[in-house]
Amino acid sequence: MRILVYGAGVLGCNLANNLYHAEKDVTLLARGAWAEQLKQNGL
Repeated sequence: MRILVYGAGVLGCNLANNLYHAEKDVTLLARGAWAEQLKQNGL
């Protein structure tokens, strides 16, 4: 099962990170400056 976390704020990033470490197929949706920061620095 694939999981989409819609919203890459503090809670969304935390949730996506936990799911990733639980070896789930997770995608994090971010927009704007926050998305650029995630692309450059990672989660």
